[in-house]
Amino acid sequence: MNEAFDHFEEKGQIELPFVEKRYREIAATKGEEAARAYLTGYTADFTGATLLRWKELGDTFWKMFARGF
Repeated sequence: MNEAFDHFEEKGQIELPFVEKRYREIAATKGEEAARAYLTGYTADFTGATLLRWKELGDTFWKMFARGF
């Protein structure tokens, strides 16, 4: 479980400079509203990937512990 948490924490830290740069580029060329829409989409994608990982972990734990310890 900690591996999954660490994965997404590291992923967020690694991607942050790119996301900030992309936000500034979009804000400069297309405006603030488009830049906010980009952040909303990025956040939704990141959250979706995280939720999928937690669901997979839940399925794994269910199989492991469904019949007791």
